[in-house]
Amino acid sequence: VETNAGGTTNVNANINTTATQTYGDTVNLSAATIFTATDATIAFNGNITGNQALRVVSGTADINFRGTVNADNLIAESGGITRFNGVNAASVFTDAVGTTELNGNITTTVSQIYNDPVSLTAAVQLQTTSAPITFNGNVTGGQNLTLNTQEGIPLSLGEGAIGFEFGSGNIVTGK
Repeated sequence: VETNAGGTTNVNANINTTATQTYGDTVNLSAATIFTATDATIAFNGNITGNQALRVVSGTADINFRGTVNADNLIAESGGITRFNGVNAASVFTDAVGTTELNGNITTTVSQIYNDPVSLTAAVQLQTTSAPITFNGNVTGGQNLTLNTQEGIPLSLGEGAIGFEFGSGNIVTGK
């Protein structure tokens, strides 16, 4: 599947392929949607709109969200790299396989759960209003990470050895 830049692709059903999916324009979700590519990259080069539940599954390949994702619950399952440039959603969940790269701010009303290692490729702010931000893998990158939760909402570091390595970056917490 490939769409060109400009315009909008309206999606109201699941999309399943055995090859790469590249969406060059804005993708508007009219219903809860699952994008699946069997061990092939799924790339959204524009924004995602519609505020519907979104699940993206790429097997061993990458998932690229190059625009801002506006969704209800967002689930990303990738054995490669999942790249986020900005998210406004109810919740964000990544699976334990692969790596997540954060290059933009993530704002949720509920939880953010990063089950795989997270790499910061830019200064990032993670914000949630009613549930914890959870890291179940190491967080690395020479960038600043700002964590904002409502008072009384914890930052969760999962079980096991979770490391933070930032080089010249900093962790800033606030409410």
